[in-house]
This record gives sequence, C-alpha cells and structure tokens, in this order.
Amino acid sequence: MIIGDSNKGIGDIVSGLSLNGIYLGNARYWQWKKPFLFRKRLCIVRGLNPHIAIVGQSGSGKSNACKLIIRQLSSEGVKIAVLDPHGEYLGVANRIGAEVYDAAYNGINIMGLDGVDGKEKTGELSAMFRKVFSLGSVQSYILYKCIAYTYRIAERNGTDPALRDLFFTMKVFRRHADKAEANTLDSLMRKLSVLDSGSAGRSADIGRMISQNSVSLMTRLHTAEAQIVYMEGFLRGVYGNMMKMGKSGSMRLYVVIDEAEKICESKILDRITAEGRKYGIGVISVSQRAKGLGKDVRGNSSLIMAFVQREPEEMNYMANFISGGSEMNRLAEVKRALRNLGRGEAIVLNAGRGEPFICRFDGYSDGGKNLRFGIEEVIRRGEEGIVVLEKMRKEGFGESEVLVEIDRMISEGRIQRYKPGGAEEWYISMPRNSAEHDICIEMMRRRMLGSGMHCYVYDGPSGPDIVAYVGKERVAVEYETGSKSAVQMEAMLSLRRKGYARIVVMVNDEHTKRYENCTGAEFLRFSDFIKGNVVGIICGVGSALRSRT
Repeated sequence: MIIGDSNKGIGDIVSGLSLNGIYLGNARYWQWKKPFLFRKRLCIVRGLNPHIAIVGQSGSGKSNACKLIIRQLSSEGVKIAVLDPHGEYLGVANRIGAEVYDAAYNGINIMGLDGVDGKEKTGELSAMFRKVFSLGSVQSYILYKCIAYTYRIAERNGTDPALRDLFFTMKVFRRHADKAEANTLDSLMRKLSVLDSGSAGRSADIGRMISQNSVSLMTRLHTAEAQIVYMEGFLRGVYGNMMKMGKSGSMRLYVVIDEAEKICESKILDRITAEGRKYGIGVISVSQRAKGLGKDVRGNSSLIMAFVQREPEEMNYMANFISGGSEMNRLAEVKRALRNLGRGEAIVLNAGRGEPFICRFDGYSDGGKNLRFGIEEVIRRGEEGIVVLEKMRKEGFGESEVLVEIDRMISEGRIQRYKPGGAEEWYISMPRNSAEHDICIEMMRRRMLGSGMHCYVYDGPSGPDIVAYVGKERVAVEYETGSKSAVQMEAMLSLRRKGYARIVVMVNDEHTKRYENCTGAEFLRFSDFIKGNVVGIICGVGSALRSRT
C-alpha cells in the first residue's frame, strides 16, 4: 500500500491517527488529523504479505472497495479469481474481462486427492463435513469409514474418486448395516444430498480458471453447506496448482473470497495465506465479522480495512485489533472513529507501517450486465435463437454483439447449437446428454405445457425423459436421437413398462426405421409431434407412426 498523487489510487485519505502534540514534556491525547496541504490517495501494492482483509457490517461499502482493488490489481496484470455467493461481481467481470462460471454447472471434485494421500484427505474431509453439517461423533465415525473405503477402492483402481462414489459407498454400507447404523447412514445421506447437484458429474478445470480472470458464481448453490464445500474444493485446487507453479517474486494471482467467514476454520485457506506469498498468490477476504476470519487469515493480512461496525462485540474486537493498545486514549479514539464512519469509509491499517488512517473510497461503476453470463442464463435448458436475441436486446445489448459473442462461445465449447427439423436454430449451454436430445426435450415440454397437459422433465438415469399425466395415468415420453440400438431400446421399454401405463417415443426423423421391430411403445417422428396436435398425440396417439403392444 502507498499514499500517492491525486491522479491514481482507489480512495482519498481523510485523516490519520496521531498525537495532538507534546507540550512541556506532556503528551496530548490521540486524535484524527487531516492530511496536510496536499490531497493524498490510497494505492494498493504488494507488502510483506500480499493478503488483504475487508470487514464491516452489511451495506457499509465492503464490496465497492473490493471491486476498486480488483480493478487496480487487474490493470497491473495480476490475475483475479472471485468466489461470489450473491452475484455482486458480475459487473466487475466485464471490466476485467473475466470468465463467469456458474458453480451449479461447473462442479468442484471435493474428493480429489490434490497431491495428498488418501488417509490425510479422509481426515480433512471428515473434519470439514463434521463442521459444515454439525455431525455428531457417531455420524462422523461412520462417515469417516465410508470416505476411507471410497479412497481404498479408488486407489485400487488407480483413479481419484468423486462425490458420487462416496454416495455409492454409503448405499453399499446401508445394505449391510444393522438397524441403528442404517438409520445413521440414512440421516447422513439426507444431509449430504444438498451436494448432489447437477454439477456432481462435472469438474471444473481450476488450472484454467486461475490462469485467467474468473468469477465463480454460487447463487444457484442454494444452501450454505453447498457453497462452503464448493469454496473448499476451489481453494484445494488453487493450492494444488500453486505447488506446481514454483516460487515467484511477483504477484500472479489474487483469490477474492466474499463471505469468507463461511470457511473461517479452513485448513486449506490457512495454508494458502501462510505460503502464498512465496508463490505470488494473495487472498482478499471479505467478511461482515472480523472474528469470523481465522487467526491465520487475520495474522497474515498486511492490509486491514475496517468499515463501520455497530455490533458491540465486533466493534470492540476491531478497535482493539486496530489500535494495538489503549495508552493515552488511543483505543477510545479508534472505537469512536469506527462507530462514526460513513458509508464508503473505512479505517485502514497497514500492518507494521505507521498509524491507521481513515479512507473514503471512490464510487465504483460496474459497467453494466455481463453479456456472456446473460446468454448462458437464457439458454440454460435450451432456447430458440430469435428469443435469445430478443431477451438480450431488452437487457441493452445489440444484435450484432450478441451474435458475435454466441459464435465465440460456440468456438470455445461453452455453448452448443442444434436446429431441429422444421424449426429455428436453438442454443444450449452444458447439456446433460447431447444438444439435440436436451433441446428437443425442452421443445416437447413447452409444447405439452402449452397445450394444457401436466408434465415434467424427469431428468434422471432411472426414469423417462418426460412424465406426462393423462387423467390418472402416467405416460412415459422419450426422445431418441437414434444412438440406441434396437436391443437397447427393447431393454429400456421393458423397464419403463413396470412403472407407466403407456410409453410414447419421439424419434429423430432420420432414424425411425431403426426401431420398426420394437414393441411395447407408440413411436412417432419428432417432426410430426412438433407439427401435430400434442394433446391428441399423447392422449390418443392417433397420428402415431405405428402402435405396437
């Protein structure tokens, strides 16, 4: 941190803590003095430790200051990786050219070994899950056994396990457990089920994310437990990559953690803050409570920014932390200033370098909404191209820039396109199956709902693509791209007949002959379904290609 000229920096120095003066050998009380003559600005540079802690109550200006710091560091060539629980940093992603990753669709493999052995990882994960889910001693012990067994099996196979492997292990243990242990396993699986989201089968490339500016958006992880586990997994990935980078004399990366109090006792965060300086990696921790940050995080942060805080216990703690003593009214002056800070003002302490001072931070303009993330939001389940353009136009984006961005995202593999027969081009981001399959399922769902039929997408390996209700009957509705063989189709139909009154299969027009000898379902060309009477087709299947029983 430096005090610079008026043309640079992120905020104005309002006043600094200093002695009033010494008269006839007697020191006067501490007070806050304004800068003398010249305007002084706050700039951020690397100190003895690069880490920064920003604390203060909600709405005090923490995020605004953090965005200013991000903007300055990025302009100096430092990469930024933001963990964003509430979508507050989408605008700054525009400014620094950051990729936005939706945590619900770009999972982190928390079970990855990250360079440690299975026994050590078992202990770390067990401790983390115990804290996050408030597990008792019996639950913790049984979970420890499940995790250890999962790692033993993975080691035997020469692979890293994933969260789904842990769930499978727990189900196996459940089948062979006595009644008491079975109940404990049921309780564990219910608690951990919040982690089994759509991202469980995917694993983000942390190395790629930290090699560029990135924002990990966690708003779709709807529980605090899921967000904590994602944060832990991301930081473990950062630490693993840090060990591979080698030491550096200059800053490479800053990891920004909003709501850092969620992982206040994270051992991996402590490791990064303790060792990151040697590898050119810094951490910016943003929290409403300073006491919520771990001791290692507080101790290794060379720059502390304390915004207004009126909660008594927290205010007393921060006043003691900043003042470093109570001689000659020092503590009282710091506490008074902390209590009376205005919005956007903070007491800044540069550890080991002079007295604290009050800074009034500049206002930050986000620069609008994020086009790339906006496109991904619209096409998450699949959307027609003309609708995408219209929705982006309402958000203030021009047609040409949207089309250019779509082409760029397609070339990067971020989104896919498919043009169903007789329909306009559609786009989809990260389909669970294939772009064709998921887009056609979305088209079918909309047509059925639009015709007044009650239905929902099952979206799971053990059920049909869509479950539709005709009176009291449940109808299984499938879409087939033609990738299944006739034998595989017969096996699937045999399974569906056990739970559904009827089965309707929509088939890609080019592959209808592949299933002409299959029985037990009503087969239709997809184009006939799109053009025909949906209710009549599903209820009566009068225009079916054929009907076999």
